[in-house]
Amino acid sequence: MGGGPPLKPAEAGCSTGSPEALARPYLKAMLIAAGELGYRGVGVADVIERTEPTAVEFDRYFTDTEECFVAAYEAGGDYLCATLLDAGAAERGWAAGLRGALVRLLELVTGQPAIAKALLIEVHAAGGRTMTKRKEVIERLSRALDGARRETESRHSSSPLTGTFIVGAIEFAMSGYLQEAEPRPEQLWRQLPELMHLAVLPYLGEDAAWEAFDSAQAMLDAGPWKERPADDRLRAADDPGIGKDTNSH
Repeated sequence: MGGGPPLKPAEAGCSTGSPEALARPYLKAMLIAAGELGYRGVGVADVIERTEPTAVEFDRYFTDTEECFVAAYEAGGDYLCATLLDAGAAERGWAAGLRGALVRLLELVTGQPAIAKALLIEVHAAGGRTMTKRKEVIERLSRALDGARRETESRHSSSPLTGTFIVGAIEFAMSGYLQEAEPRPEQLWRQLPELMHLAVLPYLGEDAAWEAFDSAQAMLDAGPWKERPADDRLRAADDPGIGKDTNSH
């Protein structure tokens, strides 16, 4: 997350063919519907209802909601992975890169809760191919975490499974927030220092972990972050695979 070049959408495996581009409005709508209604509660009408007025007919590209969700999750998983790696690579130093990626994740989870819920929770209800993609995303983020660790000068030993454990712990914290009856963004943001301590400790040791904790706490105390509105409008500039090219057809 710290020293390597940013992972671009194409490198992350996003589809670029014309049919996929035309279907993108439905991919975003599918994720929003799954996050709001639960994967098993989504029908074709629910997806169409949340699609831009200029979108093409649903059945021209998908046989059912399952096929649509698979495509939506694959694009969303690539987006999630790429945007976190980009945020981390924009910072100087491993710990700062980790914090940058966590901040971006918190922005997504608190600002786009339905899409985040689809990517982190409803994927388990969908199963099948989406779980294969989920495993790929987790492995990619874990490798990025461990790869950045190898670029540091620390001699603190850590298990080969450390990255996977940390990614899983962070995912658990995000999922817990998303499943609350009335989620409060400020409560999730307050977990940032603890998440930094958790992630830094096995790699760099206790002193570095507390330093990362204090740095994250100071960032929160200074108030540079703002609570984002809880809607599901992804910013076009940040969205490589869903929510763009709605007029390309």
